[in-house]
Amino acid sequence: MFSMFVLFSTFDSVLAENITINNYVSSLDIVRGNLLQGTKEDLNVFNSDYLLIQELNETNPLQVNINIILDGTPKELRVNAYYEGGASHDVELQVFDNNLNAWVVLKTYGNANDFVFDVIDVSGYNLGNNAEFRFLHIQDGIETHTLNIDYFMITTEKEEDTSSSFDLFNIDFSETSDLIIFILFVLISGFLAISFAYPLSDLGSFGLLLSGFLGLFNNVNIVISVFIIFVGIIFIFRD
Repeated sequence: MFSMFVLFSTFDSVLAENITINNYVSSLDIVRGNLLQGTKEDLNVFNSDYLLIQELNETNPLQVNINIILDGTPKELRVNAYYEGGASHDVELQVFDNNLNAWVVLKTYGNANDFVFDVIDVSGYNLGNNAEFRFLHIQDGIETHTLNIDYFMITTEKEEDTSSSFDLFNIDFSETSDLIIFILFVLISGFLAISFAYPLSDLGSFGLLLSGFLGLFNNVNIVISVFIIFVGIIFIFRD
């Protein structure tokens, strides 16, 4: 039993385009320090709730690890953060480069009292499928110093296949509407051959026209539906 009948041919087009994807934090680990407020999900929304992390009152007082699973080729790191510390204290934002097998400094945060938004090009680093970042403070800590992170994400680019296939005369006999339209198509082909000898009544012409529009607006084969509409119009105005 045939479930699909292709009357003529299929037209295919193969296209591809680069799309930009926003990749958000997949894991957050406060290795050193105290989380005073916020959650991992807060990092997904710009200029909203944020992480407030207190450094410890000891050596190596602050380390925050952030991982992002990437979908596509990494392009830009977008981060909104600041470090509120002393004049001689700073925090480094680092990324792990798989080619170097080492951490690389992307930015150094000195003492500040408000958020700074940065767009950092990370396309030159081998981040793998799981990008690893960390905020690191290695000087002696003071518990009144805090790291504030509002937003953290990476944009990637990915090639998307936009191929399309359009079957002009593709009829699915498992669909009742397609079967009815196909039968009408066969009958109308016969009507065309004898139409000038035996004129169709106005009622029959309007019936054809209505059938074609019903097929068109119910996603039945477009070409056949338009053909039925065209024949109906011919019969209506024939006289």
